[in-house]
Amino acid sequence: MTTPDGPEGPDGTDLPDGSVSRDEGGGPGAERGSATLEFVGVAVIVLVPLMYLVLAVFDVQREVFATTQAAREAGRAFETASGWSEGVEWASTAARLAYEDHGLDPSDAILSLAGSPRACAEKAGAPLRSGQSQDLEQGTVMCVSRPVRLPGVPGFLDGGHNTVTGAYPMHFSEYAERPG
Repeated sequence: MTTPDGPEGPDGTDLPDGSVSRDEGGGPGAERGSATLEFVGVAVIVLVPLMYLVLAVFDVQREVFATTQAAREAGRAFETASGWSEGVEWASTAARLAYEDHGLDPSDAILSLAGSPRACAEKAGAPLRSGQSQDLEQGTVMCVSRPVRLPGVPGFLDGGHNTVTGAYPMHFSEYAERPG
């Protein structure tokens, strides 16, 4: 139907009141309400990597906490032992329990003694063994090192070079017998 002002109706032409109607049939420029789909798509693209990053950081932080606790507990156990072999046994047990408290496998942990915390980080200490003995000085540091794996990343990609090291400076009493 045509009026003096022009055709009217839902086909995108002028209406009698001067407004323009939109074509609801999907013509050029029509919106179909795809905001929900766009939001879900962007949410997946952004949130999935963000969630992985958060979980990976939490997992590495758990490794750091466990290793620090293992070094502290192993050092305290070694300090209180009356002999070298007993000290090594107690330190190994304390470190194992610390890792198990955090839900981690303690089999990869390496216990060693060093002269300073920096020497722990540089891997200067020899692994702690039951048959060996050495002079222990005030300030000897109990070191615990453990390789860290990123969750969901195969070993050949991260190279296995990520290591967490905990250090605990031991304090021996002047009057107590030192292991060794």
